[in-house]
Amino acid sequence: MISSGVVIYNNKAGNAKKAQLLQEIEAVLQESVKELTFYQPESEEDLKEYLADDSRSFQYVWIMGGDGTVHASIDALRKRTITPVICILPAGTCNDFARSLGLPINPVEAARVSLQKKVKNIDIGVYNGSIFSNFLGIGVIADTSENINESAKDTVGRLSYFMSAIRTLGSADNFQYDVTIDGEKYNGEAVMILVSNGKFLGTTPLPAEDIDLQDGKLDVFFMKGTGGELFREWLQRTVTANTMEDTEGVRHIQGESIEINTNPVKKVDTDGEIKSETPVKISVLHQYLPFCCGIE
Repeated sequence: MISSGVVIYNNKAGNAKKAQLLQEIEAVLQESVKELTFYQPESEEDLKEYLADDSRSFQYVWIMGGDGTVHASIDALRKRTITPVICILPAGTCNDFARSLGLPINPVEAARVSLQKKVKNIDIGVYNGSIFSNFLGIGVIADTSENINESAKDTVGRLSYFMSAIRTLGSADNFQYDVTIDGEKYNGEAVMILVSNGKFLGTTPLPAEDIDLQDGKLDVFFMKGTGGELFREWLQRTVTANTMEDTEGVRHIQGESIEINTNPVKKVDTDGEIKSETPVKISVLHQYLPFCCGIE
């Protein structure tokens, strides 16, 4: 029996489907959680204040939302003296971090899986004092986030990301980069630099088979020229991971400490939110937070 837990959700619009999901989630959890609370934050600030407050004690936190809600919640929970077990109930557009944890994409099924108590301590990325759980991106991927039509996102889901990426790639220009990874220096031109902690981007598996959320390393992808074109094809799932990684236009390096400088200055996208720009210093917190994971 779990002693206490809170379900974080957002249903301000009174969405009937989401309300039904909440009832089903409550039915799944209530027999296994002694004290179960549901909390709907008024804003992102309210969410962070609630979750970071040590005076509110809970053993488990279930986060019902997409990658943005998960990102904000993790940023708050990491500030607690004792961190509760974090369980994601996927309810967003892509749910990439939940996919990386091996969770079902149906939130009710994810709630059931969380009760199996398969908990792992997962790496978290840090950049300029803030955090990211799934990825940090510069270039095309940040431009893509800015081009997303929010109404289309709600209507067509992952397709809005891909349509935006394809539009952006059609006019993508290379930028100059100077990158240091664990003391080794790299420079050149790219249309995109992706620093990944998770295994998925836009619901599509990233083109590397050795990504591990517990190895204390981040995966850095450089893409230029034909690599950018191949990235477009990868979004449309017409190339394989092996084809992607083996191409001359894509370079993949793992590291623990990363510093990125660009010319010109580029915006930085973290977990789908643009809140910074280059230069950026990145590190990894090894096996830092406990997460519910899928049953292997």
